[in-house]
Formats: sequence, C-alpha cells, structure tokens
Amino acid sequence: MQATICGSPGCGAVPVVQWRRRPTAAELDVIVRAEQARRDKARLLADPALPTPQFGPLPTAADVVISVYGCTKHHVTLAAAALVHSAACLAPDPAHLTNCCTPEPVASSPSTGQVAMTTLATGWTVPAVPTVPSPPTPPLVQPSGPATLP
Repeated sequence: MQATICGSPGCGAVPVVQWRRRPTAAELDVIVRAEQARRDKARLLADPALPTPQFGPLPTAADVVISVYGCTKHHVTLAAAALVHSAACLAPDPAHLTNCCTPEPVASSPSTGQVAMTTLATGWTVPAVPTVPSPPTPPLVQPSGPATLP
C-alpha cells in the first residue's frame, strides 16, 4: 500500500485535506489500458461452457476522479475540496491554491427538502448522516424434536 502524502512538489507532509480532480489524458490512458487488460484476462480465463463475459463501455474522463491531498500549508478551502476540479488543476502548488481552477458545478440533488446538518468536533458543519432503520430480525426457529444425524 502506498503512503498518502501532500501532493505539493517536494513537500511530503501528512495530508489534512483530500479533494478530487479529473484525470489528465496520460492518466486516463493508463487507466483505460489497465481496464482493457483486466477485461482481456477475464475473457481469456472465462469458462468456455458459460456465456462470454460482457462489459460496459471503457471509462472516460467523466467516469474517473483522481484523489489529491494537501497538508496544513498546501490545501484548498473546504468548499473547494467538496467540488471536482479540472484535470489541469495546479493545486496543491502553493502559487495556485486560492484560484486553482474552475471546479465542476455541483450536481443538482433530487431532494427538495432541507438537508439536516451537524457540527463536527473540528468546527466544520457537514450534512448529517441519515439514520437507516435496521431490517427486522427474523424469528428464531425452534427445533421440534431432537436433532438427528443422517
């Protein structure tokens, strides 16, 4: 597993903020070639008695994001970290932190109500995690007699 460090050139400090950006053409090419190799291997190893494995389209730049990390000195704002940045984004380069790029707009949410918010110990206000009711527990089945082995 590769250690995660600040992405600023020559920094190497522990990151405190993570954001996403679209891949460059070279990064996307590596990702697409790796996916194609995975698919080729799956077809090669597939059982001939079963249907041939089917795959969807290969990933495009719109399907992929690259994680970017910044330390306490080289990070974007929390609001900017919530957005997907362009492939040409220069952050966390210190010269481009305040106006690193024009991030993609936030996708519109289908919900129409207000989102419940919660404040973390750090002071950040974030959307509250909705509570999901747990599924009902099935009743226990009681054996009707002594267990017998076949």
